[in-house]
Amino acid sequence: VNTFASIMVLLLALPFVPAGFIITPVREASIKAKHQQVVSGVSYAAYWLSHWAFDVATYQPTWAIIFGLLHAYDLG
Repeated sequence: VNTFASIMVLLLALPFVPAGFIITPVREASIKAKHQQVVSGVSYAAYWLSHWAFDVATYQPTWAIIFGLLHAYDLG
C-alpha cells in the first residue's frame, strides 16, 4: 500500500468536520437565538467559548480515529 496515497485518503475527510461546525452559529443567528441568549444574560465570551469547547470536543475523536488508523496500518 502506498503510504502517501493512504494518508491523503484519510486526510480528505478532515475538512468536512469543521465545515459542519459553522451550521450552529449560522442557524442561531438566523432565528435570533444568540440575541435571546445575550438578552437573558449570557456574555459574548461565554457564548463563543461554549461553541469553541463543543467544536474541540467534537474534533478530538476524529483526530483520535485518524491517528489510530495511521498507527494501526503503520503509516506514521
